[in-house]
Amino acid sequence: MKRKIITAIIGIVILIPLGLLSRRIAWLPAETGDALWAMMVFCFWRIILCRKSLRPVAVVSLATAYLVEFSQLITWPWLVSLR
Repeated sequence: MKRKIITAIIGIVILIPLGLLSRRIAWLPAETGDALWAMMVFCFWRIILCRKSLRPVAVVSLATAYLVEFSQLITWPWLVSLR
């Protein structure tokens, strides 16, 4: 369990700078940052759900990504100002 947490923390520490860097490199596709964000969300949930197997962590990560994407379809002024 401790190894899973340490690996996920190292993953987050590596993925955040890579995600920020991916926006500055012109020849990288725009989706690169999105993929790195999804990997970071997975690492985050891996830390929170460290006692669970890989499948529930993947399902919660996918649900998080869907919620974020669907929330962008809502155009309430107060919610848009939060983004």
